[in-house]
Amino acid sequence: MNSSAIWAFIDVRNDEPKPSVWIKSADEILASIARFAQLAATAHARRLISDSLLHDTRRRIMRRYSQSLVVIGALLGLGPVGTSLACAAPLSALLMPGSSMIVGDKRFAEFTYLRTGDMPLAELVTVTAVSPSEFEHGLIFAGTFLDLSGGGSSTALIHYTVTALDAAHLITDNHLSFPVSDIRISGPGSIAITETLRGIGTKEVHFNFTTGSPDVKDADNLTFSPKTFVEVDKAITAVSFGPEEFDFARLGSVQQTFTQVPEPSSIVLLSVGVIGLRRYTRDARRRH
Repeated sequence: MNSSAIWAFIDVRNDEPKPSVWIKSADEILASIARFAQLAATAHARRLISDSLLHDTRRRIMRRYSQSLVVIGALLGLGPVGTSLACAAPLSALLMPGSSMIVGDKRFAEFTYLRTGDMPLAELVTVTAVSPSEFEHGLIFAGTFLDLSGGGSSTALIHYTVTALDAAHLITDNHLSFPVSDIRISGPGSIAITETLRGIGTKEVHFNFTTGSPDVKDADNLTFSPKTFVEVDKAITAVSFGPEEFDFARLGSVQQTFTQVPEPSSIVLLSVGVIGLRRYTRDARRRH
């Protein structure tokens, strides 16, 4: 439509103008707005209640399933009372009473999880068994451990216990690490993982980036006297100092392993091998 057509329409309209008339009073209009707001709030509340009931129902089903497995296992004599999960499971499954994960000859159990800020739900954290060597077993926690800019830091608190199932393989040290490739920071920010072994000690790894090159400590070890039982408190803290609305600090995964004392037979075999290698080397030198 060109400008002449617009002006022609205005001229015709102005020949017989019809004033706008409010049919309803101001009170009726405000009441209508209030009813709409109430309906919208009710719909939102219903959705929240529905999500809450769905989450609660899922937890009840998983708990009932866990308890059923416990009873069946006990009746069949399949081992100690409790549910041992596969080599990978969501953290939410490990939060169920009696749940555990066995890696090598180590049982990881009694998990709890608390989160603040932008940290992920337990359902969105995957726990995977890992055994880098015959004498080293542990877990990888993978998820979007995140903090968005503004509002302070975000923290995930993970607690669990580790038990040596074989008295010949006691726990002697702990290794904490994360892959630097799993760190993503937009703008200045930091990731810190502090781990406390109750009654033993504390270790820490971090990735700090403000300006210039980042300050990185991606591994830490803690050695102690042999233990059959260790209680672990892990705190993953992320903070984004970015000035932009969509700046963030994110960690993708963290690994923790426990090293055990080799059994006596392994030590004997290793000693025999070293002695044999030395004797072979000495004889070879004499022949030449």
